[in-house]
Amino acid sequence: MTVLLALWAVLCAAPAPAQGIRVWVADDLTSVKRDDPPSGATAASIQAAGNEYAGFQVVVKAPPQGPLSNVHVGVSDLSGPGVISSSTIKLYRAQYVPVRVRSPVERAGNPYYAGYLSPHAPRDWADALIPASAPGGRYESFPFSVPESSNQPVYVEIPVPKDAAAGAYRGAVTVTADGQEPVSVAVALTVWGFALPDQPALATDFLSYDRWLWVAAGAVGADQAALQENIWAALTEHRIGTTQAGEAGTGAWTGSAADRSFTSAWLGRQRMIHAPEKASARDLRDLMSYLSGIGRSRDIFVRCGDEPHSQAAYDDINRTSSFWRELGIPTQVTVGGRTSWDAFDADIWVAHHARLIPARDRAAIRLKQAQGRKIWSYYCCEAPRALPNWMLDSDPIDFRITPWLDFRSDYSGMLYWATAYWAAGAAAVWTNAGNGNGDGVLFYPGSEVGAPHAAIPSARLKAIRDGIEDYDYLALLRSLGGGAQARELAAGIARDWDDWSRDPAELKAARRQAAEGILRLLDRGGPVLPATVRPP
Repeated sequence: MTVLLALWAVLCAAPAPAQGIRVWVADDLTSVKRDDPPSGATAASIQAAGNEYAGFQVVVKAPPQGPLSNVHVGVSDLSGPGVISSSTIKLYRAQYVPVRVRSPVERAGNPYYAGYLSPHAPRDWADALIPASAPGGRYESFPFSVPESSNQPVYVEIPVPKDAAAGAYRGAVTVTADGQEPVSVAVALTVWGFALPDQPALATDFLSYDRWLWVAAGAVGADQAALQENIWAALTEHRIGTTQAGEAGTGAWTGSAADRSFTSAWLGRQRMIHAPEKASARDLRDLMSYLSGIGRSRDIFVRCGDEPHSQAAYDDINRTSSFWRELGIPTQVTVGGRTSWDAFDADIWVAHHARLIPARDRAAIRLKQAQGRKIWSYYCCEAPRALPNWMLDSDPIDFRITPWLDFRSDYSGMLYWATAYWAAGAAAVWTNAGNGNGDGVLFYPGSEVGAPHAAIPSARLKAIRDGIEDYDYLALLRSLGGGAQARELAAGIARDWDDWSRDPAELKAARRQAAEGILRLLDRGGPVLPATVRPP
């Protein structure tokens, strides 16, 4: 341990070489441009609870004299009160994806959309995260090359074990390249004295189970079953809900041991799941009996309408809702731009971001909440004015702030319309050829990196996951009796849906205060390290 501490101190103090390879650290809420100058940060200082992911970026810059080749990135064990094995730490090479047209958010006659564009001029965004486990193909995995004078971000993801001992852990990331001296950066991880639950507090519904997944598989030549399994597993790993009760992919319920095992396993990792819409009333009663027996009968729902805006649609919702409610299954309806709040009833109202600002919508939402209905937020296509946007040319904080706004608003869930909208084909998705700017694309087709049935995650997906973990901090603080502090912290940075902090430091400070509040209420007192961790 003494030798490791001494090495860590040397790494923090050592400047990068004046010539040749340059390596520095960026946090997980920084979007690194191809030509950004080195920040000067040579150590990563991060904090996390048990059962949480901690991430940061190591940026490799090639010298102006020429490109770098055969670049390898390695990470050591993180040692402290225990050991977090390097074999569990994931490395991703960030592939730049071009944005040629600034994301427009314009709607004629709607003042909430008028005149808003992405604040960023068209450029390349480091979004597709190619894991070191991918073989590589059209796009490199590891090792990789870096063009002269260009940056190459590497996303480092540390899964903190649920039972990790609290305290300070240290290690290093080392970068090598042909003809270059190795360069290392120090890593300091503080593990808080608590762990997040397996089941997230925020309900989520990211629609990868639906027809877009079939479209995705066909468009990129992937095996549909394998792709579905990989996307579901990846979403669950990111604390995101997506699946139905019953055996995977069948949309039915037979009450078999496989059905029960599958449903129980998914409910252990998701706040709510879909009812199997193809099941008969008899089978659904059996399902509800099973869920009641395990105390989860209110953690299932069925969608009865998608942005309805006609009397015929409203009548259909009212008819079908009566069937599901007789079975005790909550109903969910998404609220689009022309959907009435008064023409039908639902247990879960999922409001598009555009319906979260106007006074008449807010009044309707408050009434629904007073009636005991749940409200979720809903992102699709683009959001108006200064609301968080999930387009490719949005800042990382746009993706992370949404759960804070949900908590501040007493919303219990979040919906996104698709995660693998690959209809244009694999090559087009990786190059943003249709100028969709990432809408519905939180994964990239694995076919372009030698993994034909895989789904390659995006930096945007990581930021969404981190926001869901932030919601868990606030919910845990509230459950321990710190509800007033949790609400104050959320309101401090998420004042309203069109008035929220764009400063990553403010968000991380609020998250830190939530962690400290949890520790106080748990009467564990620490560890709480200073904002800047220095070597001993």
